[in-house]
Amino acid sequence: MQLVDLVQQHGWRVGLVLDEADALDLALHAVRQYLAWGELASLSNTAASLVLDGKLEITLSEWGLIQPLFALYLELNNARALEASRSSGVEAYGRTVSEVQQSIDALLEALPRKAFSMPMETI
Repeated sequence: MQLVDLVQQHGWRVGLVLDEADALDLALHAVRQYLAWGELASLSNTAASLVLDGKLEITLSEWGLIQPLFALYLELNNARALEASRSSGVEAYGRTVSEVQQSIDALLEALPRKAFSMPMETI
């Protein structure tokens, strides 16, 4: 599936102050983090230059590793926007920026181990 479709199907809509373009940018950021440690099936056999946009093909197993990080990036930026609007009288809800950042740090620590893949060889 294309990344833009996966972002649109993401379940969190209630209380989100970010628009779809912001969400897609955050998904691309999550993909870049994943690419530091793993490969995408759609890019593994191409010698062409890497183009990261909403048309990027992502398998469901790849999305299974990318989606939790994307969801945390979405939550983090939503929390930043809400905390920034407190001076305007908006009541913040959900976790704070620092709480979400702790979850991101924990997930990024585990990502290399989860994304690593190597074909089996017998001797």
